[in-house]
Amino acid sequence: MPKTVMKEMLLVCANEAPFKCPQGKLFVQIDGAAMGSPLGVLYAQAFMSYAENEALHSVIMKPHLYLRYIDNIFVCVSDMHMLEELRSNLQAIFGLQLSTELNVNNKILLNDALVDTTSDNFETMVYRKPIDSGKCMKGLGECSLNYKKGAIRAYVWRAISICSSWRILHLELTYLHQMLVNKGYPNQDFDCN
Repeated sequence: MPKTVMKEMLLVCANEAPFKCPQGKLFVQIDGAAMGSPLGVLYAQAFMSYAENEALHSVIMKPHLYLRYIDNIFVCVSDMHMLEELRSNLQAIFGLQLSTELNVNNKILLNDALVDTTSDNFETMVYRKPIDSGKCMKGLGECSLNYKKGAIRAYVWRAISICSSWRILHLELTYLHQMLVNKGYPNQDFDCN
């Protein structure tokens, strides 16, 4: 298949994803990858892999730890000069301004995880914003049972993926169980998932 045809096909798959606005009007994405496009994540991963490879090869001192999830980077460095050098290298490749979050009281947020570095080992736990009131799909609502089970599985999977110890996982699962019971989910729905 010629490259030009492949390029056009990829652009159609990534960009021409129609969506409806709340007023019911139909729109088509005209710039960048459409939200929810399976290719969007692939493009982001490919670009970020290229950018981080270039940036990490050009820094004098390498970070102690470098982790990335899509476009969120978690990095441990011995001094701020190393962080600034890495950040400026990434910005030169991106052509964008990148923000940094420094740890506060040996804790830092990364997506919906709180990383605690107060002990010799990192501890990770699910982070909920202070304004989170535990709202979720109601257990007694008219939604399909598959959606309800999917919501429970998503909460449990997030807890298992993020929590770094059985103690922290147990606390998170206890919280989730109570939140779901408060929303009308039967105990057995949570226990089976």
